[in-house]
Amino acid sequence: MDESHKAEIDALMKQHDDRTGKRADDQRAEDEFVIEFSRLRREVIRPAMEQVVEQLKAGSHHAVIDEADPTPTKKGANAGVATIRLEILPAGAKRELYGKHDLPGVTFTVEPGMRVGVYSRSGRPDEEHGGGPLRRFRPIDVTSAMVTTEILEVLRRTF
Repeated sequence: MDESHKAEIDALMKQHDDRTGKRADDQRAEDEFVIEFSRLRREVIRPAMEQVVEQLKAGSHHAVIDEADPTPTKKGANAGVATIRLEILPAGAKRELYGKHDLPGVTFTVEPGMRVGVYSRSGRPDEEHGGGPLRRFRPIDVTSAMVTTEILEVLRRTF
Protein backbone atom coordinates (compact mmCIF):
# COMPACT_ATOMS: atom_id res chain seq x y z
CA MET A 1 0.00 0.00 0.00
CA ASP A 2 1.42 3.37 -0.89
CA GLU A 3 1.75 6.26 1.54
CA SER A 4 -1.15 8.27 0.08
CA HIS A 5 -3.56 5.36 0.70
CA LYS A 6 -2.29 4.92 4.26
CA ALA A 7 -2.70 8.65 4.87
CA GLU A 8 -6.24 8.62 3.49
CA ILE A 9 -7.20 5.62 5.66
CA ASP A 10 -5.75 7.37 8.73
CA ALA A 11 -7.69 10.53 7.86
CA LEU A 12 -10.93 8.58 7.45
CA MET A 13 -10.44 6.81 10.78
CA LYS A 14 -9.76 10.13 12.50
CA GLN A 15 -12.87 11.60 10.88
CA HIS A 16 -14.88 8.65 12.17
CA ASP A 17 -13.43 8.95 15.70
CA ASP A 18 -14.11 12.70 15.76
CA ARG A 19 -17.69 12.23 14.56
CA THR A 20 -18.62 9.34 16.85
CA GLY A 21 -16.41 10.13 19.83
CA LYS A 22 -15.61 6.45 20.10
CA ARG A 23 -12.99 4.13 18.87
CA ALA A 24 -13.60 0.45 18.30
CA ASP A 25 -11.39 -0.48 21.25
CA ASP A 26 -13.37 1.88 23.52
CA GLN A 27 -16.57 0.10 22.51
CA ARG A 28 -14.92 -3.27 23.07
CA ALA A 29 -13.89 -2.20 26.59
CA GLU A 30 -17.46 -1.07 27.35
CA ASP A 31 -18.85 -4.37 26.04
CA GLU A 32 -16.41 -6.26 28.28
CA PHE A 33 -17.51 -4.14 31.25
CA VAL A 34 -21.16 -5.06 30.65
CA ILE A 35 -20.09 -8.71 30.76
CA GLU A 36 -18.17 -8.01 34.00
CA PHE A 37 -21.25 -6.31 35.50
CA SER A 38 -23.35 -9.37 34.60
CA ARG A 39 -20.83 -11.54 36.45
CA LEU A 40 -20.87 -9.19 39.47
CA ARG A 41 -24.65 -9.18 39.46
CA ARG A 42 -24.83 -12.97 39.31
CA GLU A 43 -21.93 -13.87 41.65
CA VAL A 44 -21.73 -10.99 44.15
CA ILE A 45 -24.69 -8.58 44.19
CA ARG A 46 -27.62 -10.99 43.87
CA PRO A 47 -26.33 -13.54 46.43
CA ALA A 48 -25.76 -10.74 48.99
CA MET A 49 -29.24 -9.38 48.31
CA GLU A 50 -30.78 -12.86 48.61
CA GLN A 51 -29.29 -13.29 52.09
CA VAL A 52 -30.86 -10.00 53.21
CA VAL A 53 -34.20 -10.87 51.56
CA GLU A 54 -34.27 -14.19 53.41
CA GLN A 55 -33.72 -12.48 56.76
CA LEU A 56 -36.26 -9.71 56.02
CA LYS A 57 -38.92 -12.22 54.97
CA ALA A 58 -38.29 -14.21 58.15
CA GLY A 59 -39.17 -10.99 60.00
CA SER A 60 -42.44 -10.64 57.99
CA HIS A 61 -41.16 -7.83 55.75
CA HIS A 62 -41.67 -7.82 52.00
CA ALA A 63 -38.49 -7.74 49.91
CA VAL A 64 -38.03 -8.48 46.23
CA ILE A 65 -35.12 -8.45 43.81
CA ASP A 66 -35.74 -7.16 40.31
CA GLU A 67 -33.30 -7.30 37.41
CA ALA A 68 -33.32 -5.63 34.01
CA ASP A 69 -31.11 -6.16 31.01
CA PRO A 70 -30.63 -3.83 28.05
CA THR A 71 -33.06 -4.61 25.26
CA PRO A 72 -31.84 -4.75 21.66
CA THR A 73 -33.27 -2.13 19.30
CA LYS A 74 -34.01 -2.54 15.62
CA LYS A 75 -30.68 -0.88 14.80
CA GLY A 76 -28.78 -3.51 16.80
CA ALA A 77 -27.90 -1.19 19.68
CA ASN A 78 -29.13 -1.70 23.23
CA ALA A 79 -31.72 0.48 24.93
CA GLY A 80 -31.55 0.87 28.69
CA VAL A 81 -28.89 -0.40 31.03
CA ALA A 82 -28.37 -3.53 33.08
CA THR A 83 -29.63 -3.10 36.65
CA ILE A 84 -30.47 -5.06 39.76
CA ARG A 85 -32.68 -3.60 42.50
CA LEU A 86 -33.74 -4.71 45.95
CA GLU A 87 -37.08 -3.22 47.00
CA ILE A 88 -38.21 -3.35 50.61
CA LEU A 89 -41.70 -2.87 52.05
CA PRO A 90 -41.56 -2.91 55.86
CA ALA A 91 -44.07 -5.12 57.66
CA GLY A 92 -47.31 -3.26 58.29
CA ALA A 93 -46.61 -0.59 55.66
CA LYS A 94 -49.21 -0.18 52.94
CA ARG A 95 -47.87 -0.32 49.40
CA GLU A 96 -50.41 2.24 48.16
CA LEU A 97 -48.93 4.89 50.47
CA TYR A 98 -45.73 4.84 48.44
CA GLY A 99 -45.43 6.34 44.98
CA LYS A 100 -44.75 4.06 42.03
CA HIS A 101 -40.97 4.25 42.37
CA ASP A 102 -40.74 5.29 46.03
CA LEU A 103 -40.27 1.98 47.82
CA PRO A 104 -37.11 1.87 49.87
CA GLY A 105 -34.33 -0.03 48.18
CA VAL A 106 -30.96 -0.14 46.53
CA THR A 107 -30.21 -0.21 42.80
CA PHE A 108 -26.93 -1.27 41.19
CA THR A 109 -26.47 -0.29 37.56
CA VAL A 110 -23.94 0.07 34.75
CA GLU A 111 -22.59 3.62 34.58
CA PRO A 112 -20.42 5.45 32.06
CA GLY A 113 -16.70 5.23 32.60
CA MET A 114 -16.96 1.51 33.38
CA ARG A 115 -18.29 2.10 36.88
CA VAL A 116 -21.00 0.42 38.91
CA GLY A 117 -23.60 2.97 39.98
CA VAL A 118 -25.36 2.60 43.32
CA TYR A 119 -28.54 4.52 44.09
CA SER A 120 -30.51 4.13 47.29
CA ARG A 121 -33.96 5.26 48.37
CA SER A 122 -35.22 5.14 51.95
CA GLY A 123 -37.87 6.49 54.27
CA ARG A 124 -41.32 5.76 55.57
CA PRO A 125 -44.44 6.67 53.59
CA ASP A 126 -45.37 9.40 56.10
CA GLU A 127 -41.97 11.07 55.71
CA GLU A 128 -40.04 12.71 52.95
CA HIS A 129 -38.52 9.89 50.94
CA GLY A 130 -34.76 10.11 50.94
CA GLY A 131 -33.04 9.38 47.68
CA GLY A 132 -29.33 9.25 48.05
CA PRO A 133 -26.98 10.56 45.40
CA LEU A 134 -25.82 8.18 42.71
CA ARG A 135 -22.41 6.92 43.71
CA ARG A 136 -19.99 5.22 41.34
CA PHE A 137 -17.64 2.38 42.21
CA ARG A 138 -14.96 0.46 40.41
CA PRO A 139 -16.03 -3.15 39.84
CA ILE A 140 -13.22 -4.37 42.11
CA ASP A 141 -14.81 -2.42 45.00
CA VAL A 142 -18.16 -4.19 44.66
CA THR A 143 -18.01 -6.97 47.22
CA SER A 144 -20.63 -8.88 49.16
CA ALA A 145 -19.81 -6.79 52.25
CA MET A 146 -20.17 -3.55 50.27
CA VAL A 147 -23.59 -4.63 48.93
CA THR A 148 -24.77 -5.53 52.42
CA THR A 149 -23.48 -2.20 53.79
CA GLU A 150 -25.46 -0.30 51.13
CA ILE A 151 -28.62 -2.23 52.06
CA LEU A 152 -28.03 -1.65 55.78
CA GLU A 153 -27.87 2.11 55.18
CA VAL A 154 -31.34 1.97 53.62
CA LEU A 155 -32.69 -0.20 56.43
CA ARG A 156 -31.32 2.18 59.09
CA ARG A 157 -33.19 5.11 57.50
CA THR A 158 -36.33 3.09 56.81
CA PHE A 159 -36.98 1.02 59.96
